[in-house]
Amino acid sequence: MITKPMTESADLDDKIVACLESLGADAETLLRPHASLHPEAPDTAPPVSVSDGARTKALVDGVSSAIEIEGPLGQGGMGVVQLATQRSLGRKVAVKRLRPENTTHGATLELLREARITGALEHPNIPPVHDLRLDELGRPQILLKRIEGISWDVALHDAAIVRERFGADDLLEHNLNVLMQICRAVHFAHSRRVVHRDLKPSNVMIGTHGEVYLLDWGIAVSLDDDPAIGALAKKRKEAAGTPGYMAPELLLGEPVSERTDVYLLGAILYEIFDRKPPHRGATPREVARSVLLSAPAAPPGAPFELVAVIRRAMARRPDDRYASAEELRVAVASFLQHRTAIRLAEEADRRLRSLSALAEGGGARSLASRAEAYELYGGACFGYREALAIWPDYAAAREGVRRAIITMIELELACDETNGASQLLASLDEPPSDLRARVEQAVATSLEERQRILSLEALGEDRDAARGARTRRILVGALGVIWSLAPLFTAWAVDPIKDQYPPMWLAPSAALVVLAVLTYWGRRDLRQTAINRGVVATIAVGVIGQLAVALGGPLIGQSDVHARIHMLLVWAIVVAMAAVTIDRRLAPGAAVALAAYALAAIYAKTVAPVQYAMAATYFAISINALAIWRAEPPDPRGTSSRSGGARSLRPPT
Repeated sequence: MITKPMTESADLDDKIVACLESLGADAETLLRPHASLHPEAPDTAPPVSVSDGARTKALVDGVSSAIEIEGPLGQGGMGVVQLATQRSLGRKVAVKRLRPENTTHGATLELLREARITGALEHPNIPPVHDLRLDELGRPQILLKRIEGISWDVALHDAAIVRERFGADDLLEHNLNVLMQICRAVHFAHSRRVVHRDLKPSNVMIGTHGEVYLLDWGIAVSLDDDPAIGALAKKRKEAAGTPGYMAPELLLGEPVSERTDVYLLGAILYEIFDRKPPHRGATPREVARSVLLSAPAAPPGAPFELVAVIRRAMARRPDDRYASAEELRVAVASFLQHRTAIRLAEEADRRLRSLSALAEGGGARSLASRAEAYELYGGACFGYREALAIWPDYAAAREGVRRAIITMIELELACDETNGASQLLASLDEPPSDLRARVEQAVATSLEERQRILSLEALGEDRDAARGARTRRILVGALGVIWSLAPLFTAWAVDPIKDQYPPMWLAPSAALVVLAVLTYWGRRDLRQTAINRGVVATIAVGVIGQLAVALGGPLIGQSDVHARIHMLLVWAIVVAMAAVTIDRRLAPGAAVALAAYALAAIYAKTVAPVQYAMAATYFAISINALAIWRAEPPDPRGTSSRSGGARSLRPPT
C-alpha cells in the first residue's frame, strides 16, 4: 500500500518532469517495478589506449575458451546467463555474456566492469568469479560459480517451497535471515567502497543448502576513483536501479552512497510483508512520485518494531537512514531476538488470563484451586522474566510481571491469605496506593483476629478440665478422706461422759498443712488452669473459714455445737460459690452441705450428731467432685495429659 499523494508542489512536479524527460523511452520501465534501469555506459577512455577490439583482447589476454555451453539459466537487462561445463576442471559454471543485440563497446565495458567488481568482492554471500574470457567471436564472458537453487523472489512468499527446500517452518524468520546475510554482503562491498544500486529479491539466489548469494553487480559503482573499475559514483548522473525499490537519489541521478543501498534493503524488508515492492503506480508519474516522496504506509501485518526499521531505512533524506547496512542488520537481528521474547510474553499473557479468570470466579479457595493458581502465576512470571532476559527494555513484559503480581495479591486477599499478599506486595517497586492500603488493612485485621484466636485458645486451655485432672483428683481425694474421717474420729474418740472434744481449730489447721503440702507437690498442674486454681482456692477458703469459726465462735459466746454447725454453713456457701464459678456440677455437694446445716441446726443438741453430719457432708462433697472429674474427657481436637498438654482451639479449616 502507498500513502495518498501529498499536496502537489511546483518543486516536486519539476523534478518529476525532469526525471521523465531524462529517461526518454526508458520512462516506461517505471511501470515494471521489478525491471532494472541500465543507463548507457559513457564511452570513456579504457584502461589501455588501443582500438576497441584490441582493448577487449587486452583486458582478457591469455584466457582460455575451453568451456562447453549447455543451455540458458536466466537473463537480465544487459546480458544472459548460461549453464556451461568448464572442461579444464570438469565442473559446471555459469557464463554471463552480453545479449547479441547489445554488444556495443559501452555495454562491453560495463560487463567487464561488473566482472572486475564482482571478482574484487570475495565474500561468502557474493558468488566468486572463476574466469574472464572471450568467446569464439571475441566477445567477453564471465565464468561464475554455478548456484544450484532458486531465486529469492520465487520463495519470498511461498511457505511451502521454503519448508520443502530448506526445512524452515517460519517463513518470516527465514526471509529475515536471508536479508541479514544480504546485509553482510552489502556491508562488505561498502567496506570496499562499492555501492550495488540494484538490490532486490530477484538478484538474490538461495542455494540448495541454504547458501545466500547477492548477484548482478552490473550497475554497481565505486565511491573512490578506481581506474580498474571505472564506474565512479560521483560521475554517474543518470537514473539507475529498479523502480519498485528505487531510492530518490537513484531516480534523480544524484550522488549515491552506502545509505542508498540501505534504502534498497529497507524496500526489500517492506516487500517481505506487503508481498509487493513499495513503489507502484498506474502511470510513470505515479511511480516517480512514490519514489521521490518515499513515504509508504506501514505494510499490513508488520510488527511495530519492524515498521520503525522500514521507515528509517527508507527515509527520504539519506542522512535520516541507517548509517550502514550492518546497522540495519543489527536492527533486524534485534527484532528476531525480540520476537522470541514476544512469543514468551504472549504465552505468559495466556496464563495470566487464566489466573485472572480463576481469581474473578472466586475458585481459588480450595487447596487444589490454589495450587492451580500458583502454577499459573509462576508460569506467567517465568515467561515474562525470560522475555525480559532476552529483551531487557521490553515494557510489555515488565508490565506483565506487575499485572501478575497484582492479580495474585487480589486472589490472596480474597482468600484471606494476608501473609502471601503482604510478601507479594513487597516485591512491587511502586505498588498502587489503594492496593497497599487494602493489604495493610487486611494484615491489621488478620493480626487482630489472630490475637482474638490466641486469647480464645488461652481461655479454652485455662478452662480445660482435662489438664491436671489427675493431680486435682489426688488433692480432692486425699483431703476428702481426711475430712470424712476426722469428724468421725472426733465423734468416736471423745469421752461421752465428760463431753470433752479436741479443740475445734485443730482439724482446720491440720487441713491447711495438708493442703499446703499437696499444693506444693502438685504445683505444676494445679496452677495451669482456672479450674485447678479455683479448686485450691475453694478448699483454702473453706478451711480458713472453718478455722475462723473455730477461733471466733468462742469469742462471741458460741457453744461448740453451734460453732460446728456454722462450719457446715461455711462449706455450703463455699461449695455453692464453686458451683457458680468453677463447675456447676458441684451443686449437689453444696446442696448436701446446706441440708446437713439445716438438719444439724434443728436437731443437734450435742457435738456428736454434728460431727456425723460434717463427716457425711465432707464425704458427699468429695464424692461429688471425684465423680465429675473421674476421668479426662475425650478431646477430638487434640490430646491431653496429666502434665497439662495444650490443646488447639483453632477453628476448622
